[in-house]
Amino acid sequence: MKLPAVAALAALVVGCAAQTAVTARFGAINHFVDEAAPGVTFDYWLRNDTNYGEKWMNASILSLDLNKTDVVAAATGLAGGTLRIGGSPVNSIYFDAAGSCNPGGTGPSPTYYCSQVKPYIYGCLTPQRWTEILQFTKKTGIKLLMGMNACYGRTSPSTPMDFSNIKAFLETTKALGDDLLSQLIGFELGNEVILTGGITAQQYAEDAAVIRGMIDDVFGAGRMALAGPADFTAQALDVISDAAPTTFNYTTYHDYPNCLPDATFAMNPSCLSKMDSNANSLSSLVKQQKKPFTVWAGETSDYFRGGEPGVNDAFNDVFYYLWQLSALPLNGVSNAMRQCLIGGDYELVSRFNYSANPSYWAAYLFRKTMPGAATVTVNQTIDYTTSGLRVFGFADAGDLRMAIILNMHRSNAYTVKLPDFPASVDVWRLTATNLTSQQILLNGKPLMFEPNTPTHLPETPWATEANPLSLPPTTALFVKSPPQSRD
Repeated sequence: MKLPAVAALAALVVGCAAQTAVTARFGAINHFVDEAAPGVTFDYWLRNDTNYGEKWMNASILSLDLNKTDVVAAATGLAGGTLRIGGSPVNSIYFDAAGSCNPGGTGPSPTYYCSQVKPYIYGCLTPQRWTEILQFTKKTGIKLLMGMNACYGRTSPSTPMDFSNIKAFLETTKALGDDLLSQLIGFELGNEVILTGGITAQQYAEDAAVIRGMIDDVFGAGRMALAGPADFTAQALDVISDAAPTTFNYTTYHDYPNCLPDATFAMNPSCLSKMDSNANSLSSLVKQQKKPFTVWAGETSDYFRGGEPGVNDAFNDVFYYLWQLSALPLNGVSNAMRQCLIGGDYELVSRFNYSANPSYWAAYLFRKTMPGAATVTVNQTIDYTTSGLRVFGFADAGDLRMAIILNMHRSNAYTVKLPDFPASVDVWRLTATNLTSQQILLNGKPLMFEPNTPTHLPETPWATEANPLSLPPTTALFVKSPPQSRD
């Protein structure tokens, strides 16, 4: 899934202060942005759930109206990216192949419980609903990574699961035909079951190897990917690598830095930098394994437990999200799944009126403007914890094509010179009237779904600006070199 022969760029920033000119100089580092980036998620939380029902309403993947125009538009705008279906309830979801599923129950053991979520059967995924999900991905062009229950039938952390429900799911899926499966790239086994003690790492690896064999038997060897475990530590990764070295295509983990705005910054950069260190640590561990996996952040948002209203659904969040989309590939994590496309207070599209929140447009522009490139930060000689300024460069085959520049400071303005770019550049400038606004401005104009266009997706014209570029406080820029045809 990596883009071929794409070089990443490191950069240096010097001479930065409030109202002071900054020069970004880039050097070479090889890290990839996955061709299926960015990713988003759907979760299973039901409206009647006492913990998260209010935060999801009708956005559960079991009930969301997948034919609603703006839901289709939101996924279409990220076509070629990834949709991961999973979350905490996935280990309590039963595939209802025979039409006999009834939510409830406590499981096969009176003393052991595997999943994070109760009851034992939290919800039933019917073949009809599964078909509707696949039709949705085919219509919108978004790639699908489908979560599977890793807890079904377990009687202890170190005993095998009952594979019968996964077998029925895989066989039913194959019978739907290749055309309907055109966007299905594979499956993810479970959600945080090792981290929470539901399954030992050894048993998880052994069961995953069995499921890998089942997937290959049903679809053909190498046809479908397998991802997991949606959490990992060094010890667990060592066990999985030893017991199942050829099982996984993607190693996944969850990342919630829990950052908030403060009096100085739209988002606290010291807090945001935890994403860099986490990604770097985990990708470094993976490189030490017998067979290095591709690392994806399978579930991410700024704030956990359903998100923080007025922060994660507002303009503040754009600075977190563009930092994440850029910094994770810089540190060896090539794709990240945003929790959620719809659902929770960190949603990209409102569950109340299906309008797009500001960070949806950050993902949309990232997908639309990305040259298929690798990325690294420029702020390596400046303390971005005090400046609030960070610049990321993106290159294709060694050629610098795009930059993302974030000025998170509430009062300091900067002028940023990009010496590797021409004197005039294409700019998509993101601002808002205030940081808690749910209305984002692109080059000064509101950005929203357009009901009068066939796809409901708006045009996103660039502005031609002179390099060096002006960055007032709390401004984010996408910058591209103009195509040669306009030089």
